[in-house]
Amino acid sequence: MLYRSYATNYISELLLKESNTSLAEKIKENEKMNTKLKELSMLDELTGISNRRGFHQYIESTLAQSRQERRLSIFMMDIDAFKPYYDHYGHLQGDKVIQAVGKVLTTVVNAPSSIAARFGGEEFIVAVFDLDEKAVHRLAEEIRNSVEELRLEHDFSPVAQVVTVSIGYVTNTIMEEKTLNQLIEQADLSLYRAKEMGRNQVEGVK
Repeated sequence: MLYRSYATNYISELLLKESNTSLAEKIKENEKMNTKLKELSMLDELTGISNRRGFHQYIESTLAQSRQERRLSIFMMDIDAFKPYYDHYGHLQGDKVIQAVGKVLTTVVNAPSSIAARFGGEEFIVAVFDLDEKAVHRLAEEIRNSVEELRLEHDFSPVAQVVTVSIGYVTNTIMEEKTLNQLIEQADLSLYRAKEMGRNQVEGVK
């Protein structure tokens, strides 16, 4: 009788341990899944680069880690004459152009403290921390040149016979993420000036 009681308790303990192990594994799997879903929610589905939400999260976390004022450059970028392209070449080709521009940004924007994101439609945004003025302008020109050198046909552009981009940028110091929108607005104004000057241009505010 004593042996049976001992055996029963032993089996119960084994079952409990197995159950706890299984539960722990399931919790771990759920945590991994939640992390993956969170990461996916910050990526643009079409290009695979960050979306607007991921962009803001990156800036917020970088500033939180720094806990000090940082020099930040914001680039706003637009694919020139994208609507005529979309209207004449179609939805699928338009998506391919957006993906191609996303790949350019992935290749060119590779500084340690930087991020490139799709801001919406044919508009992209780039943030780079701690670059001097000359390096910022060089980076903007490198992005512009790299897109042009893709030689993607665009017979309906008033700028060139290939797909091009216009870029506006601004550089300033920042300490809190809440002031980011001001920089974005200034970069957007620079982008507007680049378009007014004929597109396929880089225009900046130091």
